[in-house]
Amino acid sequence: AAVASTAAAGGRATNADDLELGELLGAGAYGEVKRALHRPTNKQVAVKVVQRARVDAEKEARAAAARERARNVTLSYAAYRLLTHRFKNESNGHRSLAHFEHEFVEMLGLDPNVTTHAGTTAAAVGNCIAFIAIAAGLDDGAAETSDYWPKKGEPHHYEVTNKHDFNPWHPGVRNLTDPNRWQRLHIGNYLDQSGQWIAGYPRYTGPAWGWVRPFALVPKLRCGAAAATRDGGADCAADGDLDADGAYFLDLAPGPPRFNGTDHAAYIANHTVVALWSGRLDPLDGIEWDISPRRLGNNEQFVWDETYGNRAHGHALNPHTGEPYAEQKVARGDYTRVLAEFWADGPDSESPPGHWNTVLNAAVLGNDRVQRRLGGGGAELDVLEFEVKAYFALNAGMHDAAIVAWGIKRHYDGIRPISAIRYMASLGQSSDPSDAATYNAGGFPPLPPGGT
Repeated sequence: AAVASTAAAGGRATNADDLELGELLGAGAYGEVKRALHRPTNKQVAVKVVQRARVDAEKEARAAAARERARNVTLSYAAYRLLTHRFKNESNGHRSLAHFEHEFVEMLGLDPNVTTHAGTTAAAVGNCIAFIAIAAGLDDGAAETSDYWPKKGEPHHYEVTNKHDFNPWHPGVRNLTDPNRWQRLHIGNYLDQSGQWIAGYPRYTGPAWGWVRPFALVPKLRCGAAAATRDGGADCAADGDLDADGAYFLDLAPGPPRFNGTDHAAYIANHTVVALWSGRLDPLDGIEWDISPRRLGNNEQFVWDETYGNRAHGHALNPHTGEPYAEQKVARGDYTRVLAEFWADGPDSESPPGHWNTVLNAAVLGNDRVQRRLGGGGAELDVLEFEVKAYFALNAGMHDAAIVAWGIKRHYDGIRPISAIRYMASLGQSSDPSDAATYNAGGFPPLPPGGT
């Protein structure tokens, strides 16, 4: 206990060893007041006895609250600067910027005019974090300074092979010259998923993404940019490096299913699956699915069989109750349309990567039963640290997945399913060789019974 005098030596603090404590005079929130004898002066005094541990705990609590406030301010400034940078040149970006400023000023009470990133204040540290993140994005290979579209003469510029775009509302594929290469769609004016009005046709997305610096991928394959490799040649050299001459970065190289090429059968089968699954969107076909966990989930790898889909084994028991899941029958077309709508539900919602964050928010961060442990072990983390690390792990993983997916897309320059299906159908049918008038080995195959 720390002892301080309130009367001895003119009200100044005195040495506790000079005091002889006596009767209790009173008690308060921070300690007790006692009568005491001040030996050097032989005077009766009143002293307050305070528990040092309690004082130290309260000081630490105040310091912890200050640290928490500083962390929140730091992250708020970092997020505000990065978001305003990302959205300032977007269509309808002014609306986003106004929303960000309202949240920053009105909800958080922060000042957007504090722009310094020098020093150690919370605002300066947050601005510095944003500055570093923005600078990294400008130099990560995504061609941000060219609006993510490398221009002619710039590294990784993309030139479309099929020069004739086509309108899907019209029949045919409008002079498609190469059934193995990407073709533009011309669908007039439309509102894309980000809420942007597009006139004419959407441009090729992410042409430089295969060169973006990854987070955790280990380079395994280097694929040259020569067009010949797209047709089944020596696709990739396993030299383990992403070299500086503009090589493609591909962590996975599935090979190029080619029409009349290296894997013609896979080309036909892949696009047939798209047609089959599109046929599952009809809610009036009378087919029901059990969508409970007893039937869905616990999937095998994609299997080519009469079902043309994943074989899901489901789960025998609910791990929380130990009981079997109840059957939940719904119209297949309702379920498939709702599932598709969830992942691509227009400008009033998030893009598919944003939906993964929505799932994280609902299933993990907003779930009181989740223990906030890194990797499921160790001490439980505080809320902010857990949320930052959870968001980072999820989005860094999606970043690397995007590099693989978009890098493969650019490398093989594959055709859209709608173009491939229409092209095959324009050639004829491939089921009856005896009908010479309509038969073509590259024609669209027959669909299995009940496959629509």
